[in-house]
Amino acid sequence: MDDLAGGTLRLLEALETLSLGIEGKGAMWRALRVAAEEAPELQGIDYDWLVGRAEEQRRRVEVERLTIATKALLSAGS
Repeated sequence: MDDLAGGTLRLLEALETLSLGIEGKGAMWRALRVAAEEAPELQGIDYDWLVGRAEEQRRRVEVERLTIATKALLSAGS
C-alpha cells in the first residue's frame, strides 16, 4: 500500500471514530432528555436542540466519511 492510500485509510479511520463519538453524544442527549422528565436538576436544558445539533454533525461527517471511504477503498484495491 502506498503512502497516499495509507494516509487515506488513516483519515477514514479517524472519521469513523469521530462519527461514533458524535453518535454517542447524541445518544447521551436523548437519554438525558428522558431522565429530565423525572429529575428537576436535569431540566432547563434544550435537549432537542442538542440532539438536533448532534444529528447535523453526524450528517456532515457522513458525507466526508463516504467520500474518503470511496477513495481509500478504491486505492487500497489497486
